[in-house]
Amino acid sequence: MPNNEKIRFVQFLHPGGEHKPDRGRYISWNRGKHKRKFIKQDGYYLDENNRMMKDKIVFWGEWEPQSVVAGEGKIDNPVHHGPKYIYEPYYDLDEAKKKDGKRSDSIDCKGGLLQNTDPFVFGDRFLYGICKQCRKTGPTKLTCLEKGAIIVFGSCKEQRFVVDTIFVVGDYIDYTCTEDGLKTN
Repeated sequence: MPNNEKIRFVQFLHPGGEHKPDRGRYISWNRGKHKRKFIKQDGYYLDENNRMMKDKIVFWGEWEPQSVVAGEGKIDNPVHHGPKYIYEPYYDLDEAKKKDGKRSDSIDCKGGLLQNTDPFVFGDRFLYGICKQCRKTGPTKLTCLEKGAIIVFGSCKEQRFVVDTIFVVGDYIDYTCTEDGLKTN
């Protein structure tokens, strides 16, 4: 692709399957390959009269920090390729810093990386901030997608692409990753 061409469409595949609990009804912050969860949380949707409504919603997505299996636990009779668990996400950095039952004041970035959540669909806006944006040679064109570009996140099931999340880019913030966190440029 010539350097002056802008990317208008991006398709991402989740590299892993569905997460499974690792501590009874709980799942620790993922330190392995990215996976999906069927997530239950407060969210907004449009009703049949096109009114914005707030309620509990469920959706396939990526949430790599901790979560707990909602309700009764495992889904007894899941549909084909459907979820086996419904998760309610939570975030506890102190808990995440424990590895093998021991507390660490730092997060091991080599061999025990706490995975990021990308896309991040929690809060007042959707964010895509890390995945495939940097290489050893520097930033990629994905760091500055223009307004209107489309990003589609999903999974491959039986040689078909199954959509989880679609973003239409509204804007971007230029930033640099440092050991101390993110810094805007």
